[in-house]
Amino acid sequence: MQINGSHRRIPDSRRHHSPGTRTRPGTTSSPRSAFTSDLNCSTLDCGGGGSGCTYTYSDWDALGHSTQPNAWPVESLVLGTVTYSHAELTSILDSAGGLNGLVALAHQLIAARLNEVKNGSLPAGVAVCVRDADALIGSLVVPPRGTDFLDPSATAALTTCLTNYNQGAAGVGSCPPPDPGLD
Repeated sequence: MQINGSHRRIPDSRRHHSPGTRTRPGTTSSPRSAFTSDLNCSTLDCGGGGSGCTYTYSDWDALGHSTQPNAWPVESLVLGTVTYSHAELTSILDSAGGLNGLVALAHQLIAARLNEVKNGSLPAGVAVCVRDADALIGSLVVPPRGTDFLDPSATAALTTCLTNYNQGAAGVGSCPPPDPGLD
């Protein structure tokens, strides 16, 4: 078993099957039975905050301006059908949503996508909200890169769904605020 890059031996009394064959650090292949395939397990270091928790869009904004290397898990994201660079994404997160529902939705969609990369997946209901948000955004270009607009009433339900996930109210729970290393 590997926890945050280090190995820990599971006591023999807690094993329910024969010891597995180590194939690379942090990975074990354990034969199950004649009726199932082998089970391969691996635990990866996920960086600050740990896996299984979410950051808000303002947390991701702070990490986007971080001096810490690899504070963001990606260099670009697609919102709708448009690809945005890291710099463009932080610019969107810096901008006020105001009366533009497109910006408010983009804030939450960026955070949900970054949380998905950080955690490896999304809860099924949140994945539907992400899919629907992408469909609604389509080829619109989010300010400040673009000038497109969506009425907040058209985005409210999806923005709320993604906000609940990003704030930990739906899904895995919220992470403690990150240290962006700006000191």
